[in-house]
Amino acid sequence: MKIILATPLYPPDIAQPAAYIKELARRLSHSHTVTVIAYARAPEEVSGVTILTISKRKPILFRLFLYTKMLWHAVKTTDVLLTENGASVALPAIIVSLFLRKPLVLHLGDMPAHTRDRHRFVYKIIEQWVCRRAHTIITDMPHDKPEILPFTAVDTAKTARYEASWNAHLALLNSAFQRYATPH
Repeated sequence: MKIILATPLYPPDIAQPAAYIKELARRLSHSHTVTVIAYARAPEEVSGVTILTISKRKPILFRLFLYTKMLWHAVKTTDVLLTENGASVALPAIIVSLFLRKPLVLHLGDMPAHTRDRHRFVYKIIEQWVCRRAHTIITDMPHDKPEILPFTAVDTAKTARYEASWNAHLALLNSAFQRYATPH
């Protein structure tokens, strides 16, 4: 299955959604064809994942236009579009999804952005529109990766919980993706 991950943040950004998308892309690439479309300058590579970027340094309207155009071309040949919340990707994602009739899975994983958007009129309207039109909304987040410190034993219980949470999260996503799979 071909999956597009649309995200406003991607490493080397340090916010939690950036790390989530990178790990999600890595894990999904084992069984799917994955493309990440992000606002970034020097994205960290992931083996087996195509990463397309738009610079954050461009003016906002031009940046949104370029992101929408890039997303449009990528989504034409994809099965599912998963977008991380945030108006800068949600607006292009909903437009492309509607016109190309591709299923949109919304991941509400960036809670600070979600909270901020509820207090800004335009962003609130965009998020509400995307939430109404998304085929699936997922709020589940895997546990944070346990920190590995030098000269200390690895906490195997925390590592096992982390892996189990990712396995459950991937099962949830794959279940959503399979509903929209097109036979090849």
